[in-house]
Amino acid sequence: MQNRALTPQRFFIATHQQLLRIVSLGMSGFDTPVSHLGIKESAVSLKSLQTVYNNTIKSTILKKDKTLDDTFNNSILKAINYIKQNQDFDSFDRFTFTRDYLNPITRHWVSIRKTADIWKPTNTEPFNFDAPTFLKATVST
Repeated sequence: MQNRALTPQRFFIATHQQLLRIVSLGMSGFDTPVSHLGIKESAVSLKSLQTVYNNTIKSTILKKDKTLDDTFNNSILKAINYIKQNQDFDSFDRFTFTRDYLNPITRHWVSIRKTADIWKPTNTEPFNFDAPTFLKATVST
C-alpha cells in the first residue's frame, strides 16, 4: 500500500465526509441495524472530530477568530451531551439533533475551512463544501 501525505484537501474532504456519515448513516442506524449503536457512535465520532481539530488547525483558528474556536468546541460538546441524554434509538429525536446540534457544527466547520484559508474546494468533488448544512445548496449571504 502506498502512503499518501495528509494534505489540506484530504483533511477537509475527510472531515466533511465524516460529518455527512453522522447525519446520514449514524443517526439512521444504517451502519448498525441490529445493535442500534449508531447514535452512540456518532458521539464518539464528534469527539474524534474535536480531537483532530484541536491537534491540527486549532492554533491557526485561534489566531484568526477565537470566537469561532469557542463556538465550534461548544457546539460539539452540546451535541455530545444531547446524545448522552437521549440514547434510546427508537425515541431519539433526529430532527432536533440535526437542526439544533449537527447543523451548527457543519456551519462552523465551513467557517473553519474558510478562516484557515489553506484549501479552497473545487467543483470536481460531489460535495458543496461551501453549503452551511447538507440540506442547503449554497451559503446564505
